[in-house]
Amino acid sequence: MDATRLAAEMMAQCVGEGQASRTVASDADAAALRSVLRESARASGVRIRTARVGGAVVVVRTDAALWGEDTATMRSKLTPTP
Repeated sequence: MDATRLAAEMMAQCVGEGQASRTVASDADAAALRSVLRESARASGVRIRTARVGGAVVVVRTDAALWGEDTATMRSKLTPTP
């Protein structure tokens, strides 16, 4: 896994859509990806939160208006992009 490339893709989606998620097989790869995501966010001044959810890594902009929707919609939004 190329954490730098994947983090760049996820940050671009997160900035545009408020969130991004990707399936990541190993916990070590997930930790590396989350670290790169946090570094990227700090460098660009974007406030985010990251999480490991099942087999996925999720990144969400803290100012995104995502949380007012019903549970089914939120689950759909947090389903990893293949």
